[in-house]
Amino acid sequence: MRLIPWLLVLFTTSSQAFSYEISFDCGGTGGFVDGRVFAADTAYPGSEGAGFLSGFVATPSPNASFGGPFQPPSICSKYRRGDFSYQFDVPNGDYAVTLYFTEYQFHGPGLRQFSLRLNRSVQEAEFDIWERSRMYYAFSARYIVQVTEGEITASFGSPAETALLAAISVQDIQDDGLPPTAPANVMAIGSYGAVNLSWDLPTEINACGVTVHRSTSATGPFDQVAVRTDLAPFWVDQDVVVGTTYYYQLTTTGLYGNESLLSNMVSASVLGTDESTLP
Repeated sequence: MRLIPWLLVLFTTSSQAFSYEISFDCGGTGGFVDGRVFAADTAYPGSEGAGFLSGFVATPSPNASFGGPFQPPSICSKYRRGDFSYQFDVPNGDYAVTLYFTEYQFHGPGLRQFSLRLNRSVQEAEFDIWERSRMYYAFSARYIVQVTEGEITASFGSPAETALLAAISVQDIQDDGLPPTAPANVMAIGSYGAVNLSWDLPTEINACGVTVHRSTSATGPFDQVAVRTDLAPFWVDQDVVVGTTYYYQLTTTGLYGNESLLSNMVSASVLGTDESTLP
């Protein structure tokens, strides 16, 4: 068994037909994301040789308002929390394991950190939901797992039992040799001491990360300034100089390590604290 540690964000779908696909609404009774069915949370082995081992159900405030282009409330009403794992009995082969998260309780970094392991291999020692997407903004992290012993075990834990998971999905995949598509509709907005970038996520199952390339000239050269090891559709560039115009292009990373073509180029100028576009 070999693990390739690439992460994804945001609940995305793919047109690929899967011979193995199972998704759980962790702690919940089932739901949908972009047409994908998430089954009610089930204790292992369930009827499909898959389900959770230990942990407990956590419920956020009914007044919580979640963001994200995938409209997540259907699978964000309850969570599995604590020290827990999910096990899937699967044929040997390659699988995409997608983990869905939102932070509904804490308002800063370092307050909810937990380990993430796939088949006993530590992928993240201090996974921090808030640090990746702040509060009430749903995202997902995707890994490829190459199975040789007939099972996938995803384990989550922390000393304070604060590990939290909204949903989990496992799908078999194959390397078709094709890179994912580039992020679409990239936008850049200059703000006070920063540039805010946003984009539409690729939908392929092999998409797992986004790299930001930046230049001070439309003709380049472009330098790599950020790597999101997930597919959250935003990034804030704070390493900037007031009054400077920056140009950006993005690429998508695939689970098998290939990279997309460059996205459309966008630009924005950094504002000083004494500047305003308001009337």
